[in-house]
Amino acid sequence: MINLYEDIPYEAEGLGKRLLVNREDIRIVQVALKPGQSVPAHKTDGNVNIIVLRGELDIHVTDNKHTAKEGDMTSIPADTQMQVKNESAGNATFLIIKTPKSGTRLQM
Repeated sequence: MINLYEDIPYEAEGLGKRLLVNREDIRIVQVALKPGQSVPAHKTDGNVNIIVLRGELDIHVTDNKHTAKEGDMTSIPADTQMQVKNESAGNATFLIIKTPKSGTRLQM
């Protein structure tokens, strides 16, 4: 059993993360960002759902930006440009739940 609110994987430099589930049909990762840290901009290789557990995040999807707070969920379709930033003054942690796009499997 893993408690998502204990031993949150914050790192002094760069994003912290821990892999919770890694199968060809679903991947769940907990990501931890201190103020000023981010998930680099990239194109999703699967369908992504982000659930904010703690803090506040700026989520950039294509050319749109919105702020997500604790309890918010954002869905991002496969093959979409995205970036997640912690531009707030406090720490933030969230789940990335990734499923494959239709007809594919997630890369292990």
